[in-house]
Amino acid sequence: MIDRKKYPPLNLPPTKAKVRSVDGLIQIFDQNRQKFINLTPEEWVRQHYLNYLKEAKSVGPANILTEFKVEYGNVVKRPDIAVINSDHSYWLIAECKAPTVKITEDTLQQVLTYASVINPRLVALTNGLHHFYFEFRPDLGKFVSIKDLPEHK
Repeated sequence: MIDRKKYPPLNLPPTKAKVRSVDGLIQIFDQNRQKFINLTPEEWVRQHYLNYLKEAKSVGPANILTEFKVEYGNVVKRPDIAVINSDHSYWLIAECKAPTVKITEDTLQQVLTYASVINPRLVALTNGLHHFYFEFRPDLGKFVSIKDLPEHK
């Protein structure tokens, strides 16, 4: 049912995705939003990354926001994923791209724009095959590259 050329194996732990076909469209069940949504290559990455955050980084489902509204100036954007702490501060903001999309400086600038509004501790960029992580360093006043995400506490 899943086209492995369009939805390749990713450099993330496998997920037990619930998929279905409706009127010729493949849909995947988003556990966070509790509904089926149309499957795109970017959504394939997002669902795997959500699973990774839950399984590998101990993020509870209640701490995850997906495609939520961020406003800056007169512009409204919808970042892919955010993780909030129990005090409602942001631990992470993540931008997901399709596996065929290269992560570039433009991708980083996109997520840093979101970060300038919500002030997360961490930023992640992924296309499911390559992952890039940054941590905000208050002493430097900027994000610096880190090797991997720490576990969420």
